[in-house]
Amino acid sequence: MRGVGAGERIFELLDRHPAIPPSTGLPVDPARRGPIRFEEVYFRYPSRPGAQILKHLDLEVKVGESVALV
Repeated sequence: MRGVGAGERIFELLDRHPAIPPSTGLPVDPARRGPIRFEEVYFRYPSRPGAQILKHLDLEVKVGESVALV
């Protein structure tokens, strides 16, 4: 029965619509395109202040790249 409940929840999540439609927004001026750099990023969830999730994260995302932190 737990599997059925978990499957139902997955379908609920798949049917959700984003609060901000992905097709809206303003085009980025081509002169403003370039890499995005994050340096020395720290992150903790507010509900778990003792557990640091990110520490000293350095990341550069080049134009055209997609990055996901999982």
